Amino acid sequence: MNHAIKLEPGNYDVKIPAFLNMEIETDAIIYRSEFNRNYEEYKKTETNNVLIFSFIFLQIYIECFLHQKMRTIIDLEFKNSNPSIKASWFDEKNERHHIEKKVPDFCRIFFNPENVKIDAFTKIIIDEFKIVSNIRNDFIHGHKVSDWSNSNGDHDISRAKSYLTKEKIHEIIGRVNKIGSAWNGLFHEIKPNLKSFKQFDRVAFNEIEI
Repeated sequence: MNHAIKLEPGNYDVKIPAFLNMEIETDAIIYRSEFNRNYEEYKKTETNNVLIFSFIFLQIYIECFLHQKMRTIIDLEFKNSNPSIKASWFDEKNERHHIEKKVPDFCRIFFNPENVKIDAFTKIIIDEFKIVSNIRNDFIHGHKVSDWSNSNGDHDISRAKSYLTKEKIHEIIGRVNKIGSAWNGLFHEIKPNLKSFKQFDRVAFNEIEI
């Protein structure tokens, strides 16, 4: 994979902390770019290999997106006002937690107990993320992408191969867009409680076109 960040002429005055934030946030951009590249190739060729990579990169992208956007908000909201919250969030043990735990933990920092809207958005993110992740896991954990038959004349296709359809990738893109929409709704609920961080565009999810 070849990737570069283009800086406009004269735009070289980047302080070190800002540079590190830029470096962290490029990860999700790279994975979305890889998804786009494979998905566009699939639309032209309908090749299974690039469709498999489309599923994999799409899941990695949305997971990376959620982790990074929560980090960005925590970092900029609490680095001066409450460094202990930031330190706890960036602790190595907490960093290893999965989305299913980190999204509710993130919400509880701003709402405790959480309200009905927060609960609804959180549930959408977690439920849809599990479905998207299950497909990616089948591919990367070695589930066979194959047809099968036996001596009785029975035949079928493996579960992993059953995913390799245009309808399935469209469904999963829709689920990722649903996660992104719920994330945007979550931020709008949290935003009034933020004292420092107000930059919605910096953490907003942009819908993926089918």
